[in-house]
Amino acid sequence: MSKKKRVPPTSIFIACEGKNTEPIYFERIKEMVEEDFNLAITIYPDKNDKMHSSHALGLVKEAQSRIDDFDEVWVVFDRNKHKEAFELANQPVHGKKVNIAFSSISFEHWILLHFEKSNVAFAKSKDVIQRLLTCAYFPEYEKKTYIDTFSKLKDKTEIALENSAWLRYQLTSSGLLPDTPVYELNPYTDAGDLVKRLLGIETSIIWSGKDIPTIVEDLKITVQYEELILSITIENNSSIRCVFNQTNMSEHLQIRDSEGQENKFMLTETKIIEPGEQADLELNLTSSLEGNVLMFVLRKTKLIIDL
Repeated sequence: MSKKKRVPPTSIFIACEGKNTEPIYFERIKEMVEEDFNLAITIYPDKNDKMHSSHALGLVKEAQSRIDDFDEVWVVFDRNKHKEAFELANQPVHGKKVNIAFSSISFEHWILLHFEKSNVAFAKSKDVIQRLLTCAYFPEYEKKTYIDTFSKLKDKTEIALENSAWLRYQLTSSGLLPDTPVYELNPYTDAGDLVKRLLGIETSIIWSGKDIPTIVEDLKITVQYEELILSITIENNSSIRCVFNQTNMSEHLQIRDSEGQENKFMLTETKIIEPGEQADLELNLTSSLEGNVLMFVLRKTKLIIDL
């Protein structure tokens, strides 16, 4: 019997602006996922490296200098007004670009999103850290010392990704996205994109609101809510029919209150939606949904809608 050919691991280079928080965070992910996900991850700077680039533009240049040695290169930095770094990263080197995981004003905003939805415009990193401490979310956190942050937060990763999607929705609703460069936004973070890449999370999270048509995979979904009637209009743009009944709706749809408790619902009738057609799904509810969210989970997308 011939041996199964071993697939070379995907090599990923991650250059971090900070000396402690970010490198330690991603080093812990590296230790946990390399073997399971067939990755070979290099974190820069090394803990023994005393001379390294510590500003955004220098980090992008460092990543570009390694671009032929790795399948992917990433740069992790925070603060704002880094126009030059973004412009340089967007310039291809041998057909590849530098990926950026950016947070404004601080990487700690990504940490804060593990605990709460926050669209506060912080003035400096210290303010974000103070929020973590004063709310007793992370009382042992200290930026300048070794703390295995990821291990303490990994069970809250999905919450952080959902809250990041909520933040993008807030920025979009206010008219700031997509036209404003992210380095001019406060707050903003897409650090979760790199975390998803390393953890092998393929599900996309979209946050939207009622009465807003939202494209999800091959469906256009619009949610309307009034009193105890919730109506979901679905336009089927796929090549196959969609069938919705009480069984599969309960598998793919949840309604949660602000405490995370699930609210029960009943689909009034089975709906079959042919390609190119649309239909309204009506749900009967047992209580008011003010302050609730609707979660619609498809193949690789989770749509969350404010009610």
